[in-house]
Amino acid sequence: MPTVDESPRGRKRLALVGHCILNQNARAPGIAVHRGVIAPLLQMLQGAGYELLQLPCPETAFTGVSRWWFVYEQYDSVNYRRHCAKIARAVSKLVKPYSEEGYDIVLLGLGMSPSCGVRMRQTNKQWRGRPFDVGDVASVEAGSGVWIQELERTLKREGIGYRILDVPPVLIYPPDRVPASAIYPQSEEAAWVELKRFLEA
Repeated sequence: MPTVDESPRGRKRLALVGHCILNQNARAPGIAVHRGVIAPLLQMLQGAGYELLQLPCPETAFTGVSRWWFVYEQYDSVNYRRHCAKIARAVSKLVKPYSEEGYDIVLLGLGMSPSCGVRMRQTNKQWRGRPFDVGDVASVEAGSGVWIQELERTLKREGIGYRILDVPPVLIYPPDRVPASAIYPQSEEAAWVELKRFLEA
């Protein structure tokens, strides 16, 4: 049996996990496809010997739980960035001691999220002004979300090394919201394989 501070391979590992990986109830209404925790991912993290640090949800703290679906353009504001930067500074103080102890650190975001996306984020420049029907599905574009941008900036400034990936959309969105994109695996099986390889590297 490994000790509490070692993985099965004898390496100390810490996973910084996007808040809704462990609490799907924090997602904007109508998006979650899991009840509470994403159980298979939690089991995968535990099996690979990771200690877990659940990141705060900047969206819930900023706009509450009864919020509209937002896109990148709506969160890309001075005040929201300040909000994210403040949280990032607090997170970095928690992570720094692990980095200094030689932990392998990974950061897991949420694919397509305007805040927590790593490879792609949702975008729609028409979502503004008086409410009107613009359809349920936003477009996606390459790029990370606002929270991930601010968190990465802070971690790098503090000299904290890490690897980063976001959970593929096929595992965390209803099927009609999953984009056809070569950037992400398109099947659940391929998505789990990608995550397993990343976590066990």
